[in-house]
Amino acid sequence: MSAMLRRPRSRTVRMSALCLGLLALGWLLTPLTATPPLYDGLGFPDEPYRYVVAPPGYQHTAAPSVGEDDGIVFKGVGPQLLLPVSDENGPQVQAGIPASQLSIPAGTTQLAAKATPLALTGAAPSDGTVWGNVYRVTVTSDRGPVAATGRPTSDSVISLRAPSAQQPAPVMEYRATPGAPWQDLRTTRVGNDIYQSPLPGLGDYALVRVTHHAAPAASPGVSPAREALRTLPWVLAGLLAAFAPAILAVRLHRRRSGEA
Repeated sequence: MSAMLRRPRSRTVRMSALCLGLLALGWLLTPLTATPPLYDGLGFPDEPYRYVVAPPGYQHTAAPSVGEDDGIVFKGVGPQLLLPVSDENGPQVQAGIPASQLSIPAGTTQLAAKATPLALTGAAPSDGTVWGNVYRVTVTSDRGPVAATGRPTSDSVISLRAPSAQQPAPVMEYRATPGAPWQDLRTTRVGNDIYQSPLPGLGDYALVRVTHHAAPAASPGVSPAREALRTLPWVLAGLLAAFAPAILAVRLHRRRSGEA
């Protein structure tokens, strides 16, 4: 009789351990965004998109705002992350710029990051048309200009809001200078009309509605394979930590059942 009672209890323990393990696995494998997602919600609709140069017939809006952030540098150590974000009700741009990606002049005490909306100048993307504003991401210091010479990290991201949620989805593109060619970036839709990409450096960013495919080029930024390899040890360690208590509980239960 006692053996019959122990068997369902043992099955319950195993099922509980399995559920806890699967829950931990799902939590560990859920991708984390490096920066908070841009404002996007059903209860708080975005205001109409603000253009630098609006298309013909578009409604009148206020001018688009400049995304800004600043930070103090003390004894050569700056803020861990600069987060310029614009002020629209439904920000049109937000960027994450790690200090480790920047080459900061000696003696700097203050950094200022900006994401400035512009009309397209210079060459247009070869594979489509710019949809919305071009945003120029810059960082300056009280000792002169700042360059982004370091390797991008998982915190190096930029998000742009499209003028609407109309599909097909656009692709974010980047150029380091106004005279450089545009390059496709790996683009992820993270909101109703919000798209996020790696931030390979300072320069111009824009959403592009692709009309034809240009010759493929290497996309700058952190590659998915490299990012997966970087996080694999942490995932395995987390899985071990998550499953260890459940396995121990099952083994202890079996031992007690055998001694009874």
